[in-house]
Amino acid sequence: MKTLVESISPTRAKEILLANNGNRLISWGWVRKLAGMMTRGEWLLTHQGIAFDVYGVLIDGQHRLEAIIIAG
Repeated sequence: MKTLVESISPTRAKEILLANNGNRLISWGWVRKLAGMMTRGEWLLTHQGIAFDVYGVLIDGQHRLEAIIIAG
């Protein structure tokens, strides 16, 4: 397993999500809540990040990525 901390731009979030398939449906209410937290500066670094499988397929984080796009 490899872990790193990096900033993800809205452009990069879009790129990642373009390759997203097989994840659950987006809960847009949750995405808007996360985006609001990001916009207000309430977003904190936690153990929960964006995760990919060994093939580079997104397996966790689609709601956070959508929020990045909305928050700009």
